[in-house]
Amino acid sequence: MGNASATGSALHTYADTWSHEGFTAWDNKTINNRNGSIPIYVGHGNAGHAPDEPFNDVDKALEASQSIFNLIPFQSVAHKPIFADYENELRKQFSVRGSENDRINAAKEMIK
Repeated sequence: MGNASATGSALHTYADTWSHEGFTAWDNKTINNRNGSIPIYVGHGNAGHAPDEPFNDVDKALEASQSIFNLIPFQSVAHKPIFADYENELRKQFSVRGSENDRINAAKEMIK
């Protein structure tokens, strides 16, 4: 069957390749400086959590989610869902601003 937690972690790491685009993994003020208040220039430390929040770049979040969607194996090609059927709802969800709890509650409402 597989490990859902490990799969989720791997997919999160994969999605981070979009949200972390333009940052380096090493200390580099020239590349990693985003004029943030945190004087850390490793990865997106200087930008805080902003790169990880999908509402800051909804199109990039949609691109990442479509790539993940395309990785999902389906038992029947004839019954494979189409990403476009979910895109509008995902766009709405990725556009929700607020606390993590606000975004979780919006997701719960979306899937009711």
